[in-house]
Amino acid sequence: MRPVYRGNPPTTVTALAAGRMRQAVAYNYHAVGAALLTGLGEYCSYCESPLGGSAAIEHIVSKSAAPALETRWDNFLLACVNCNSTKGSAKVDRLTDLPRFIWPCTPRDVANAQGQIVYYSPVGAFDYYVDGQGNALVRPAGDAGDKHDRAVRTLELVGLDKPPNLDPAVKDRRIANRTATWNVATQLANALALCVNNDGTVANEAGALLQDQIIEVARMRGFWSVWMTVFTAMLRSDRHAAMADGVRSDLLYRLFCASMPGTYYGEARHGLPPLPADYTGLPTEV
Repeated sequence: MRPVYRGNPPTTVTALAAGRMRQAVAYNYHAVGAALLTGLGEYCSYCESPLGGSAAIEHIVSKSAAPALETRWDNFLLACVNCNSTKGSAKVDRLTDLPRFIWPCTPRDVANAQGQIVYYSPVGAFDYYVDGQGNALVRPAGDAGDKHDRAVRTLELVGLDKPPNLDPAVKDRRIANRTATWNVATQLANALALCVNNDGTVANEAGALLQDQIIEVARMRGFWSVWMTVFTAMLRSDRHAAMADGVRSDLLYRLFCASMPGTYYGEARHGLPPLPADYTGLPTEV
């Protein structure tokens, strides 16, 4: 799951009187949607699939259960139809539900005064892999513990724990699209392996063009975690065993983090805006 930072709320977002039957206040959702797409890129915050024209503004805490959070910038993410509909409005309806899950907008672990982790970053919480039938799947990383349990609940929350279904009539294409992206990423990683040097440079002009192609294909296809997983494995193979960790980090950041808006990864090394130690990216009060 891609760690993201949505940035500051747009200045054009203002509360508008709602001409609806129930008494409420509605946001200018066109401004909100545009700001989220700019800040986070056109990807589902949960499954990482490209959104195209089907982006939905996702309320982390249900707006029907917590109307006061309906217009809160820190209660917004982007979601595809499948993740949004599976999550629904009944599973996270209180602020006290938030610590039970792992959220993409919490880019690093947040601890309380006693040093206990209150919120976990998605980095390292999930394992992306290919099963025996060639399906690219996601599962909780590790075997036990609080972080593992939260990862289990998070996958259940948006239906990313569903088994593969090869029926072409199934509307949920998340596994199929992730698998197709994994295959493309593998082909491109194998090609880059032949021309990238252990200092992060490329051997020739063709290698430079290949890197540009990788960036564009990754931006188009989404599934950030797939690209990071496949290319990290390639850069840690025997062929590149001598590559320094910093060089590997810089190359991965250039290919898949700087190129996908809103990705908040490796902030200490890559000069991302510092966030307060207690920053969660989540609403903390009604």
